[in-house]
Amino acid sequence: MFRKLFILALVGGLLYLVFLHPPISRVLFSGKPILVKTVELTEYLLISFVKILWQAVLAVTKILQFLAGLAVDVWTRYGGGNSPSFDIRDKRELYALYRQVESWSGLPWQIFWGLHTEETSLGRNLGSTPILTVLPASQKTYFLQMCRELQWDPNQVYGSHKGAIGPFQFIPETWVRHAVDGNGDGVKDPFNVEDAAYSAANYLVYKGGQQDLQKSIWHYNQDPQYVKRVMRYLKYVPDQV
Repeated sequence: MFRKLFILALVGGLLYLVFLHPPISRVLFSGKPILVKTVELTEYLLISFVKILWQAVLAVTKILQFLAGLAVDVWTRYGGGNSPSFDIRDKRELYALYRQVESWSGLPWQIFWGLHTEETSLGRNLGSTPILTVLPASQKTYFLQMCRELQWDPNQVYGSHKGAIGPFQFIPETWVRHAVDGNGDGVKDPFNVEDAAYSAANYLVYKGGQQDLQKSIWHYNQDPQYVKRVMRYLKYVPDQV
């Protein structure tokens, strides 16, 4: 029974394509040579296949975005968790930290002082925007991963209006991909200044900072004036700290 129905549906579909589907029937019943007809039909079918494939990709993307949003809602409602914490360090502690990061990464310590200052005024301005309200769907998956690992309540995480968090202002995906446990406590926390500084160094090295420091800083923040300001910190000397 089902076999007969399948055959009838297949035959019906073929008859429709041959006689009623204008793009195909127009080519089949034209007076063009068989080779030309073959080329035109092949081209049409390939283009149609690509269009269908693209629509499928868009549909899957929308489904994934919906699932990410649903996960956010579920985690927000039932996840609970804590708020991230951050402590302000004095300049001598920061200088000692940045010299350690310099030794670890091969990048000048002043650059980390510059990034920290430019991004959050050495941690004094971490941002007051609820991250969940500004993150695009593509970033929410990474953000929720961070919240699960750090046992944070997603509603209690604040940062910039662009969705960056912590003293070095990482967006969630960049943090997940390049985070380093700088203080060796077994946790990678973007609000911990040691973890954040080592992670910033890791990202700059990944972007070629040991060969072209300016270019790697540009990847950190794609603003030429920002790069110039950070590079000026290379003029700082230890006795000014």
